[in-house]
Amino acid sequence: MTIRSRKIFSSNLFEENDSFILSDDSYSCAPELQGNISALTYISESVEGGVSTAELDEENAKVAKSDLVKSLFSGYELYLFASDSIWQPATRITRHYGLWKRLKKLHKVLEAINDRDFSQEHVKEGSEGLQFSGIARLGIDNLDLGIALVRDNIGFQLYLSKHSLAFESERVGNYFEVAYLKELSFNGSPFNVDSFIAELISNNSALVRVAGSGELAECSIDIIASSSSELFIMLDT
Repeated sequence: MTIRSRKIFSSNLFEENDSFILSDDSYSCAPELQGNISALTYISESVEGGVSTAELDEENAKVAKSDLVKSLFSGYELYLFASDSIWQPATRITRHYGLWKRLKKLHKVLEAINDRDFSQEHVKEGSEGLQFSGIARLGIDNLDLGIALVRDNIGFQLYLSKHSLAFESERVGNYFEVAYLKELSFNGSPFNVDSFIAELISNNSALVRVAGSGELAECSIDIIASSSSELFIMLDT
């Protein structure tokens, strides 16, 4: 088994690059961001085939964590945005477990995170049932956990910020109003990457995007921030 790792800095995601391309049309409401969003991309590739997504992600996380520990010492935090991608039945049991109890039951490792690092849950009620959302402060050391959770749940995203996020239910709901689609995208994800970038990324914040798969023999982690972000200086690009 041979895995090859690369690190690429793409200074302008609105031009052809080796990370991914953003559309000017998606940022017409935020023209100041056009041409001013960059990405640091960690790529792991299977040279001989037969390597799983988990193995490729593990290699990426190892390299990225060694860089991101520098940002941790400068006050950055890694947050998990978690939201149901499908409606949950409006039953007493569903309400009892909510989001965090349900996730901790599915992912035992979450029990090691302090209770104060989980936000209050925001509950959206509709004719089809309930949708829960919340934010968890993971810490850089749990980057690999965050990546695994994003892989398993299409309504989840990672966010790196120097600014503390409000954990009250109403504020959590406001975050998700910005970041989530009114209707599901073609792959079933409720998450709107363009809206998240346009509304929530400031000079000292970044979106951590997870892409690729073992089937494609390539996985990547993209750290997306404004081109002037001190993050990119800190990560020795």
